[in-house]
Amino acid sequence: MSRFTAARLNVTWPGLLLTSNVVIPVLFAILPPHRSFPAFTPRQLIDDHDLVPLLFAPWSGPTNLSSTLSRVLQIFALVSYSAPISAFYQNAYSTWICIASARGLAGWVLTRCVGWAAPLFFKHWSLYESSSGFGAILYVMHILQSTGTLSSPQQLPLSLPGFGFGKYGQIPISLVFGATLCYLEDAPWTYGISLLCGFALVLVHRMLVLFLPKIVAPSNRIPLNPRNWDDPEMALNREMSAFEQPPAPILGIRDVLFIGILSLALLEAPYAILSPIFKSMSPTPMPHSPSPSIPLLEILMLTFPRSDVNASTAIMQTTIESYIPILNDNIHLSVFTHATEHPAFNTMKKLYSENATFYQDQDTHPDAWSGHYLHLAEAFRWVSDPRPNRHEAEWVMLIEDDFPICAGEVGKDALRKVLAILESSRPPPDDSTLHPLPRRRAGFIGTGGSGLIIHRTMLPILQAILRLHAEKHSKLPEGLQQRPPDVVMQDCILGRDPLCPIARDELCLNQESKPATCGMVITSRLVMDHIGGMFSTTRGKMKNSDKWRCGWRHAFHGAKGVEVVVVDW
Repeated sequence: MSRFTAARLNVTWPGLLLTSNVVIPVLFAILPPHRSFPAFTPRQLIDDHDLVPLLFAPWSGPTNLSSTLSRVLQIFALVSYSAPISAFYQNAYSTWICIASARGLAGWVLTRCVGWAAPLFFKHWSLYESSSGFGAILYVMHILQSTGTLSSPQQLPLSLPGFGFGKYGQIPISLVFGATLCYLEDAPWTYGISLLCGFALVLVHRMLVLFLPKIVAPSNRIPLNPRNWDDPEMALNREMSAFEQPPAPILGIRDVLFIGILSLALLEAPYAILSPIFKSMSPTPMPHSPSPSIPLLEILMLTFPRSDVNASTAIMQTTIESYIPILNDNIHLSVFTHATEHPAFNTMKKLYSENATFYQDQDTHPDAWSGHYLHLAEAFRWVSDPRPNRHEAEWVMLIEDDFPICAGEVGKDALRKVLAILESSRPPPDDSTLHPLPRRRAGFIGTGGSGLIIHRTMLPILQAILRLHAEKHSKLPEGLQQRPPDVVMQDCILGRDPLCPIARDELCLNQESKPATCGMVITSRLVMDHIGGMFSTTRGKMKNSDKWRCGWRHAFHGAKGVEVVVVDW
């Protein structure tokens, strides 16, 4: 092997050490996930305040065949990286920190900040897409090298000697290299942010060259020192000069902006075009009930009278009609009220008694305060008790009468996906248990108490806790903070309430068929609208017609331990 070939293939100890950073994680990919470094997602940084994935994600192993192919391409790129490689050692890790920090900022802006209440700007994958390996680092380094921003030799990995694209030199080769890694890893946010970081650094460099030319000067090659002409490394540089690429183009600021924006658009275009097509091609089937005699889902609508009877009637009618298309022998709708006088309830009962069950609870409870706690406790009691010609459903979805399902078929498909994941957590039956209980016990597609999907085994616990909160002579433990009823239910389901702890040692398969905690299943966006915010049933409550509407980020989005069904329209 000639000295030039050895240099081109990085057959040096520094080169082999650099390449081993990618090779070793690929070899260790066969280890269990908990024994290897985790990939980085902005969620870990923003919601868990965990810095470990950010610091060690470049050494995280691949997770599937296509990402393994990406690592092979990265290895080949590092092996063929031009000597000397000091620029890579000096800049690689700081480049990764820059990319990861930019991803964290983008994730926070597009989910927690602007994306919180502006559905147009909410982007789930900006927070959840994982980044690992050296691909993003290599992409930025290639951009910097091909634009002449780094003082390094011109020969790029995966390039041909003497080959370029006129004015733009080898910039297109760098961009195609990054796009290939992006598609193999299915990581448009990682490589889109990397591209922006790369061109942002190029732009800063060009501005410094323009305004501070004495401090920063463009450099396209390693200078040769005439005084050390006989030095072996200088001789090697002279040998390589015969194969050296033309000088990297010194682009103007306008060219940098044009290429950066165009490259980002081309990189992201396949995702923007193909994602809606694949979504429309694969509607989710409704899962089957574990027993033919037991309904899968009962939608339990709670209603309470409003002062404006006409508005209350219109709101209830809109909500009921939104659920009628999904009702069948496996999914039932029940409307429950604890109010003795409710004109809108009576009107709806006359109109929709063939589609839903209407029940007006007449019980009196002198030992309890009348209110939302008692209303919920009585509703759970009624839906759990034996009823004529009606078996207790496997799952109960609680809704208030002003929370219709929204987003058309997308919203209905999201409900089916959540139920499918909940049912898939059920262990296979054995000789001792014909219908084993699912490991996941709840889903959530709305906000507040509306949209909570609860397994029937949790209803007695919730009923007891809510009744404790409703009692005039409370038996709650001292120091237990008073919380709204919807928060009480959420805390119980999540295992945060000391009165209903939930085992946390069980594992379920997530949507990628990987082991995960058996937490709540939520939708990334709300698929229930809140149409009654201007007509609250609670006197003195502030009107909020524009709060927590259809398409908003789910309140638990980003929380640790929840499984997220991505919803976009």
